[in-house]
Amino acid sequence: LEEVESKVEKFRNQLRSRLSILPIPLKDMRRYIKYVIGLDSPGDVAWDCLMNQHKWLLGLLDNCRTDHLGKKTHGPGALAVPVYHSPRRESLDNYGGWGSKGHAPLQGVIFVEELSDILAESLPDLWKLGNEYVSGSLFHKENMDPEKPSFVPADERKLEFQAMVSEITGRYSGFIEEVFVGVYKREPEKKTQWNCRREEITPWLPKCVKFVRRCYSTLKTQCGKSSVEALKSVQLSLEDLQFLSTRCLMENAVEEIRNLYQNEDWSKETISNGCVITILPITFETIAIDILHLLKDVIGEATFGGEKGDQIQKEINDLFYKMLQAVIESLEHLGFPSDEELDKISVSSRHHYGSFDSKEDVHSMTSINSPARDERFLIVLSCCSYLRDSVLPKIVSNYQSNGHAGLENLLPVSILV
Repeated sequence: LEEVESKVEKFRNQLRSRLSILPIPLKDMRRYIKYVIGLDSPGDVAWDCLMNQHKWLLGLLDNCRTDHLGKKTHGPGALAVPVYHSPRRESLDNYGGWGSKGHAPLQGVIFVEELSDILAESLPDLWKLGNEYVSGSLFHKENMDPEKPSFVPADERKLEFQAMVSEITGRYSGFIEEVFVGVYKREPEKKTQWNCRREEITPWLPKCVKFVRRCYSTLKTQCGKSSVEALKSVQLSLEDLQFLSTRCLMENAVEEIRNLYQNEDWSKETISNGCVITILPITFETIAIDILHLLKDVIGEATFGGEKGDQIQKEINDLFYKMLQAVIESLEHLGFPSDEELDKISVSSRHHYGSFDSKEDVHSMTSINSPARDERFLIVLSCCSYLRDSVLPKIVSNYQSNGHAGLENLLPVSILV
């Protein structure tokens, strides 16, 4: 009898030891727990297993952050290899940030993807096992009424499990937020070791949105409807990142449009009605359409509604209106340039026509390409007409087809007069 007891004890310890080594497939974990319970093991082995998973997952998140902050010391553009390998991970060769011009992704961007993959691939098993535990279904035996489990944990276990999940999702959200502290505006009350500069991180924001959205979508699918409240902090992180991305991308576009006149070389285009325009309104159209398509990717199937949805729609409307104002300002600079602006236009011509040997050559080239004052004014008026009659209807159509509302308030006739 003692020998049998000794062997049973040894087997129990082996099973407990196996449960302590993570990760373990969920179906194996369930089986090991039932084996240990069937061997009359003392204590609450299932709860011990949940606590171990909780601690392990927090450790994965912490280690991921530590590893990537360490790699950040390689300097901007360093192509560091992720520590946590996921089958869903994008090849670093395929990272493409909008406007990133082929640069390697920032370490913070790689961190956002890796952290999101860790949560998406590890939390569902904890969630499923925990819910089976608190409902008692984990302890069902064959030929037993499923409505009458053999063991039902105390009510406080449910609250403790909810706190476990909240701590994990909260840490994930905190780490994500930390990457983007100070990107849009200075926040001296918040400290971060990432120190991402806006001009560097903005091209990668759509990618970051994609990673967090993929994580949230996976968790919703894997954890089911009962997880909605538990995943609230992840949802808020996604919404905040979508909001940040929208702001930064559109404000960059506004600034680019506002400065279009500085690159004007006065190459003329004849349109269908015989009027002559420059490339500026065509360039504006390209930028505006590209931004609208990009915002469609960033916002996707919006996960937010109510006040948050109204807020982001108002932000898009306001920034779109600023884009329209910016192109008008740029055209005004073309029609009524100051001496300083004429100098800028002259210098920028070197980009299109090569270098010049002297200042006289620059002014000579400018005098050839820059029309006389009256002709300049007529060309700018033609550009305004082209904007009103051809460009804006296309942009309005794209704006509405992407599901944005309120455009009728953005296009008062007065802005083109």
